[in-house]
Amino acid sequence: MREIKFRAQNADGLWQYGSLVQNKCENEKGEFTVSFIAPNLPCAAEAHDLWTARMFRVNPETVCQFTGLYDSKGREIYDGDLFRLGEYIIKVVYETENASFALRMINDDLWRLPLDKTFCRDYEVIGNIFDNPELL
Repeated sequence: MREIKFRAQNADGLWQYGSLVQNKCENEKGEFTVSFIAPNLPCAAEAHDLWTARMFRVNPETVCQFTGLYDSKGREIYDGDLFRLGEYIIKVVYETENASFALRMINDDLWRLPLDKTFCRDYEVIGNIFDNPELL
């Protein structure tokens, strides 16, 4: 079975890793979503009293899903990660229309490669769109 895991930045800009939990809330301005990362969340039967103690509120704009793949250095690859391909920077994206992860060239939405083990074996993640905006 593949591992389903997420990462996102908390209010201090630190990355949190684990299960994504989103709650719909409402205030005087209307409905909004609050996102949390719950690291190493045990099964629901064991977690009932632990959820709030082990959850980190995160910026929903920074939520990235683990692709299930690793780069040439053995690091996990998430959507939003960046690779260098020759003189070009490419990013990992999730494509809902294909229900798959792919590689897109920065500033060229027509250029696309599927993200697969063969590519990952030969290339190294050089950053991500949140921590390294200068690469964009």
